Amino acid sequence: MITYQQSQQLIKLLNYSGDKGISLGKSVESLLEEVGIYPIRGKYFPTEKEKIILKKYIRDFHGEDLDKNVSYEQQNRFELAKQIPDEKRGRFSVFGSLLNFSGNTNLPFKDGSSAIITPNYVVSCKLEDIELRK
Repeated sequence: MITYQQSQQLIKLLNYSGDKGISLGKSVESLLEEVGIYPIRGKYFPTEKEKIILKKYIRDFHGEDLDKNVSYEQQNRFELAKQIPDEKRGRFSVFGSLLNFSGNTNLPFKDGSSAIITPNYVVSCKLEDIELRK
């Protein structure tokens, strides 16, 4: 399975049509070398035939169809996990929309339960789940 960064670099390479070449990261370079595509002075100048070979290789050996060009950036990791094996491709963190609490306290929730927070532990939850008292 290729990573999100690798897929973005590969998509950029497959769409590249300039004459100055394109630079890529080391992990993508090793993927290209597996199919016989090598840089010239550190830049890649992929031919149409090489692009087709690369797409087929990525699809057959890494299970990724770069022709779909699906954007996972705007989806959260929980939704992505339902669609693809590597939900870390999402740009959002699992705890990014949650509030984090630590210290020595009791955190009450709207459903009547509570969490006793002791030092060295962190509790994360949604704002709408917390029982706010005045």
